[in-house]
Amino acid sequence: MSKTIIAYLGHGDHFAPLIERANSLALSRGARLIFYDSDAASRLGASPLPTAWSGEGLKEQFSECLDPEQLEKAGQEELRDRVEAARRQGIDAFGWLPSKRGAKELAEYAVNRGADYLIVPSDLEQNGLADWLKGQPSADEVADESHLPVLVVQLGEKVS
Repeated sequence: MSKTIIAYLGHGDHFAPLIERANSLALSRGARLIFYDSDAASRLGASPLPTAWSGEGLKEQFSECLDPEQLEKAGQEELRDRVEAARRQGIDAFGWLPSKRGAKELAEYAVNRGADYLIVPSDLEQNGLADWLKGQPSADEVADESHLPVLVVQLGEKVS
């Protein structure tokens, strides 16, 4: 049975250390890698992908693990580029665009995908009301919800 790694990330270059670690781990373990793009999630819970209420046939264009073509159709060029870069290294890589940021949603997605590991950024630690309102989970919440091994990766500095 193949292994699956879910890497929780967002937009920006400061996620480079997490992406490098996820790619390295996926290569060394021969695992599928899914980049879970938390920045795609809406604060209001709106889906970044077509739903049953979208135009006919739109929802069917997207699977539970998005390949580069599907990511491009969804307007997610940065994530598409990350998936393509991992694939050039020989990694079975995909992306996902969640509709919510919470630990429960991440855990459900990980379990449904048969994940063996989760990789999360060090900046998941909530720093107050703003993070709580955004629904950003802490690393401990992710571990508690998923019951999977969680690797926390220190990120680079955010550039404003």
